[in-house]
Order: sequence, then C-alpha cells, then structure tokens
Amino acid sequence: MEASLLNGRVPVFENIRRRLSDMTTAERKIARVLLGGPATIGLETSTKLARQAGVSGPTVIRFVNHLGFATYMGFQEAVRDEVIARVTTPVELFPKASGASGAADVQDLSDALTTALSETLNRLSSEDIDAAAELLVDPKQKVLIFGGWFSSSLAQHFCAMLQELRAGVEFVDDSASRRVAALCDADRRTTAVAFDFRRYEARTEKLGRAVVEHGGKLILFTDQWLSPLADAASAVLPASVGTARPFESYVSTMAVVEALTARVLDYTSATSRSRFERYGSLVDTMVPHPGFGRGLGLVTESAFAPTGRNEVTPRHK
Repeated sequence: MEASLLNGRVPVFENIRRRLSDMTTAERKIARVLLGGPATIGLETSTKLARQAGVSGPTVIRFVNHLGFATYMGFQEAVRDEVIARVTTPVELFPKASGASGAADVQDLSDALTTALSETLNRLSSEDIDAAAELLVDPKQKVLIFGGWFSSSLAQHFCAMLQELRAGVEFVDDSASRRVAALCDADRRTTAVAFDFRRYEARTEKLGRAVVEHGGKLILFTDQWLSPLADAASAVLPASVGTARPFESYVSTMAVVEALTARVLDYTSATSRSRFERYGSLVDTMVPHPGFGRGLGLVTESAFAPTGRNEVTPRHK
C-alpha cells in the first residue's frame, strides 16, 4: 500500500509548519529552508542543511529532535518516504491485472477512505480553519478561487457555496487571459484560495505566489505532503488524498471544504441570511424547476394531488 497516511503520523513538512511558532529563531531558519525549497533538501547531510540555513550543525540536530526524531537519520527516512509518495506517478499505481471488482475491493476502498477521512479531520488545525474563515468573511476582501486539472471542480464547488453567503467571490479558470485579469486587480484586499495537490501544478503555484507578491493573502487546500505554495499561505488545510489506485481521492478534501464553509456560516449567519434568501429567490426565477421552488413556500399539498394516471404530477396554484 502506498505510504499516503504515514501510519497515522503527522507528515514531516506539515509538522514543521505547525511547530513554527514554537521554534527558536535558528530553528525557524531551518524550517524556512525546508518549506521554501524542494523536499529533497531534507535528504542532504545535516552539515549541508546547516550551511544552507546559516546555522550550526548541533542546531539542526536539536531541530529534528524538536520534531520528535531521535536521530537525523530517522528524520531523513521520514522525509524520503514523503518524497517517494510525492513523486509516485499514476502509472505506477495502475493495476497490473484486470479483473471483476468484488465485495473485498469495495470494502478495502471503504476502509481506506474512512481512515483518510478520520486522519484528515483529526489533524485539521482549528487555528488554520479560523484564520481562513476570518479572511473569507471580511467584506473588504475580494476572493479569487482556483485549482488545477482535477481540483478545479473542488474550487468551483467551494466558490458556488461562498457566493451564496457573500459578494465579491470569483472562480478563476485556467485560461491565461482570465488569470492575468485576476492578477491585474489583485492587491492587499485580495484573498486567493488555491487547490493544489500531488503533481503540483506550476500555473497554480505561479498565480498563488503572484497574489501574495501583490499584497494579498493565500488560503491553500492541499494534500498531506503539502504543495510548494505552503510556505506562502496564511492558512494551510491539508487532507489525505492518496489511495492504492491511480486516481487521487478528494473525499477528505471535500470534508475540509465543508468544515471551512460551516465556519464561515457560523461567523456570518447574522449578516448572510438576507443574501442567502435573495440568492435563492433569484435561483427560482432564473433556473426554474418544474413544480418545485427552492423555497418551501412554492410547493403546496395540492401540487401532489392524484391525477388518476398512477403518477404524481406537480401543479402550481
């Protein structure tokens, strides 16, 4: 089985990011080198890592001890596992033999997804959820949401929910013209929400970093190995996505999306209700559903009166 859940242990780079506030100045220098560069930096010797961070060798050893590793070798073994998981391609995970799916396969998948969901929610940082929600509920902040090849669907889903709760939320598709236009208007009153997962996409990283360089803030949805954007984000929301199949599972990520949406709703329920109701009314007008309105007031008992044709036909008043 792929090393996607790391036996319940918090992944190394996520652990580093979480402990930043507890580190000494020298330890934070090491953390910035590890989080801001390629993951393979952690496979360098302690002497080379110390040199890159501008600290002493003993400081590097204290740093890995702080992370819970007894030795630097133990730290490197954990980093190596994560590097391998990051670079594993879908082709390598593709089944070598075809066959009919059985109950055992379904149960295996169920177990894997249940474990991934449980570990994701148990590791989810309330501080990051709160930080992300506070940015998203600020009416002065415009929100740009974007993703990658598959994760754009998650970005669109999240965008659609936020648009019902507040104004100034836009989905940015992957067209160059749209991304340039979004960046042109980005400033300190911009919050970008990026979805970036294994086989991290250069276009996603480029746009996310550019928004931050323009003074904006970044919220990042990513996997347990952390997108390269993690070092630039104000809030990082990782989820366990790896499976033993060639396609990632975004079940856990969707749960994190729902958790953040719920927190935004908690913060804005007093002010967002009127927009939510107005939005629903416009949906009923612009996207009519035969016999059914989004609001309960449009459907009455008489709408379901028997017609004598062994079916139920919705009828308006």
